[in-house]
Amino acid sequence: MELINPSETLYRISANQELPRSELIYHKYINSLEVVPEHWRERKFSDFDNTALKDTSDKLRVWDFINPASASILSPMNGIGKTHLATCVLKKFIFSKIEKSFDKFIELAGSSYYDINDWLSEKLNLKCLFLSEKKLGLMIQDSFRKEKNGISQIEILESYCKLDFLVIDDCFAMSENEFERKNIFYIIDERIEWGNKPTFITSNLTLKDIAGIDTRIADRLRSPLMFQLTDEKIKSFRK
Repeated sequence: MELINPSETLYRISANQELPRSELIYHKYINSLEVVPEHWRERKFSDFDNTALKDTSDKLRVWDFINPASASILSPMNGIGKTHLATCVLKKFIFSKIEKSFDKFIELAGSSYYDINDWLSEKLNLKCLFLSEKKLGLMIQDSFRKEKNGISQIEILESYCKLDFLVIDDCFAMSENEFERKNIFYIIDERIEWGNKPTFITSNLTLKDIAGIDTRIADRLRSPLMFQLTDEKIKSFRK
């Protein structure tokens, strides 16, 4: 969130109250975090300022979600903060979209005193998911079982490919289940290689392990924002 500037333009939300852009954006942001697991919503990038993951955190903090389209944290170590950082990245994505929607609204309104309540009450049109690979696999299977309207398997998978943002936590944990593995890998491949859709992945496997499962997916994960944390000096973040 940006700092409040005393010189910011004020926007009227009632007869007796006006707020600056930063407060309005933050208000909408706080009310748009239902997609983030509740017990992770308070986590911040700054929590890593004094840990071994500071460099990783700093690089993810400035990710523009375009170049590259994917980011990942791979480490066999548990409790070092992989899910924590995934949460921060998703929150950053949501915040950036709210900022853009505000500026677009004001531009179209053509007046700084346009009724900003219209924007505040407008539902944020974002489709994001944050879930483990296991849960994603179960959701896909459930969709296959329940679908009775003639929608094909590929159309169900495409609905995940087209999400605005997808976080898959603990990915490749289900690699021995060929049916689920193929579906998960299809989604990752389509999002990163063809759709350029921002995707964040955490895994307890190394890139070499992943290549042993599917070399194509290992290739997709290779990017400037792929972090392999295998240094034994990294202590458990939870501890």
